[in-house]
Amino acid sequence: MKVYLASRYSRRDELRGYRDALNKAGITVTSRWLDETEPLDGKLVNHTPTFWKKHAEIDIEDVERAEALIFFAESPETPTPRGGRHVEFGVA
Repeated sequence: MKVYLASRYSRRDELRGYRDALNKAGITVTSRWLDETEPLDGKLVNHTPTFWKKHAEIDIEDVERAEALIFFAESPETPTPRGGRHVEFGVA
């Protein structure tokens, strides 16, 4: 089975642990964003639209390669500075 893990970017390191556990269970995680090295508190203004377009295309490819998506939701009171995970959820 192949799954995509969708979460706010600031939880990337936490989700790497889930990916490792899933891999040990024989489940492939398609979320390449987990291997990115951008700062966890990075802002959209730190890069060009071309940079973000490339990363969005990779994320969409990864969602489409997966058979399921696991969405890590936040409390409604948590601010949503970026929100890419919502797009990934919608694509799935």
